[in-house]
Amino acid sequence: MRVPKRPPELDEAQFMEFWAARRQLLQERGYLAAAQDRYLSWDEIRYRPVPGEIAPELAWHVLADLRRANGRSVSHLTDAIGDPFRYHLTDRMMQELLWLEGAAADPLGLTARPSEADQKRFMLRTMMEEAISSSLIEGAATTRREAKALLRAGRRPSTHGERMIVNNYRTIERLAEWADRDLSVPLLCEIHASITQGTLEDPADAGRVQAPGEQRVRVVDLEGTVFHTPPSAEGMPARLERLCEFANAEEPYVPPVIRAMLLHFQLAYEHPFVDGNGRTARALFYWSLLRRRSWVMRYVSISSVLLGKRKQYNLSYVHTEQTGDLNYFLVFQLKALHQAFDNLAAYVARKRTEVASAEAALRHWPELNHRQRQLVAVALDDPARVFTIEEHRRAHGVVYQTARSDLLALVALELFEKWRQGRAHRFKAHPALADAILGRSKG
Repeated sequence: MRVPKRPPELDEAQFMEFWAARRQLLQERGYLAAAQDRYLSWDEIRYRPVPGEIAPELAWHVLADLRRANGRSVSHLTDAIGDPFRYHLTDRMMQELLWLEGAAADPLGLTARPSEADQKRFMLRTMMEEAISSSLIEGAATTRREAKALLRAGRRPSTHGERMIVNNYRTIERLAEWADRDLSVPLLCEIHASITQGTLEDPADAGRVQAPGEQRVRVVDLEGTVFHTPPSAEGMPARLERLCEFANAEEPYVPPVIRAMLLHFQLAYEHPFVDGNGRTARALFYWSLLRRRSWVMRYVSISSVLLGKRKQYNLSYVHTEQTGDLNYFLVFQLKALHQAFDNLAAYVARKRTEVASAEAALRHWPELNHRQRQLVAVALDDPARVFTIEEHRRAHGVVYQTARSDLLALVALELFEKWRQGRAHRFKAHPALADAILGRSKG
């Protein structure tokens, strides 16, 4: 993947042409609206036809000038030379924020707040998705299926990639606790240490901000393309203090979703740690929304969307760094968050169908409690799935003895099989599970 060209500088000789082009393009509302709606970059503008045979370079400068005029500087968040980044909410971004507000009011498609059982189930699913996807973005060497099995079983990680995923998961579990604290450099370091524990070449680098004079690690994609060289570590403590001030501030008002996204961008831009900056930045996004009591974010995984859009994700950083315009990052993130909500809605709809089918088949099994019914429903859908007592305990928030009794009762009813692997028991569907469930309903 190539790094896009930087936008051209405005030549002094083009000054008069620029004003003529500006007057002309201000009459071309359709062209300007389309460019703003999609928030086109110079890399896109230069290949598109411009009204009135205006040179693409001039059209770009007119568009950039209008964006700067509407922009709002964020004094706490600056680039490598100290110039503040800026953003402005376009009509499309306002529409996205309004849509997200509505989706957040009823994220699970329910008329009331979800039951405690549903909350635990959907939260567990999101925490796993976020932990796995955020690690895969950074190159964790595992598959999604293997990673889910690892987290469900609650076993100790045995590889570097597994350790990344377990660290991410445990960090996400703690975000609600950390959200009660103001952001500070020590808290940032605590989050980073939680994410990187046991995964760095030098263990002492976990939770440590790079010092002046250290070699800064460049940001590259999986193919080795360099997308970002972080600012010098000189002045990093003061820059991080300003970031923390912005995170904790209530004034000036910034929509909570936008504030969280700006923190995500800035921490990744600063790249203060030896490694784990991307994972820490995405955790900070969730921290910010949970701090402002956005409980819905417990059910939405944005990294699962970013994983499939790594090229656009990288480009949103590059375009922002090249222009100082945060809208490139914000527009992309708003679309990604929208898709994350859509993914949640599709997941909930699918689970509703599965639950309805399972409930119809299991209504003739009154001796099964709701936890056991869910186990059977999952096993009917995936007969090869292996369950553990610890996984079941974590999924439903019950004590170990209760989880053990649930599974052993299913074995006694010949719905599940049990065997020992190492020091722990494993469970899966009995080969005749489907026949047993359907047989009683027919009888």
